[in-house]
Amino acid sequence: SVRLTASPRRDRLAGDKLPLRIATGRDFIRRVVVEADESPRGRGGFRPLATLTATAADGRLRYDAKALANVRLRVRPLDGGPRSRTVTYFVYPKFRYTVRQQGGQVVVPLTARGRGVGDLDVAMYVIRPGSRSGRRLDRTPLERTGPAGGAATLRFAPLKNVQAADYLVACVPGAEDHGLGRRDFLAVRCGRASFRY
Repeated sequence: SVRLTASPRRDRLAGDKLPLRIATGRDFIRRVVVEADESPRGRGGFRPLATLTATAADGRLRYDAKALANVRLRVRPLDGGPRSRTVTYFVYPKFRYTVRQQGGQVVVPLTARGRGVGDLDVAMYVIRPGSRSGRRLDRTPLERTGPAGGAATLRFAPLKNVQAADYLVACVPGAEDHGLGRRDFLAVRCGRASFRY
């Protein structure tokens, strides 16, 4: 039998490494197949992701998978036999953006990476830890730049009374319904005009 262990940190960004540790046990199974299911609800079926050969004397090996959406992973011996347990990584959209002031507005060109993000909206918030609140600054549709990419430009008025601890955060409303991330603190609030925490 084979055993599969994942990192304790299961929340990752699209395209990041998803560390896996595989042990082939006392049977000295040398070749294994990593299988992945990236369907939004984990119902699309597993497909082969990689075939690996264990070269260490103890039959252990490491593999860094990558995904653009939530993914379930498991391992099976190439020549047949029981599969490992299934582990899940929650994969969130990865954002890159710059902030600049232009014509009395704050302009934020932004790109997003993650499966299907080009069909969704993006929202930007200012988070103020001092008042334990978040306020939406803008929300706009992402324009598709590929099967796993999107781009948008957000605009809003210059912020007032900015504190050193304040920060900006971007999110995709309803992302978890499309297999991106999980229903965490920000996901359930993303899209609201404001919130407190």
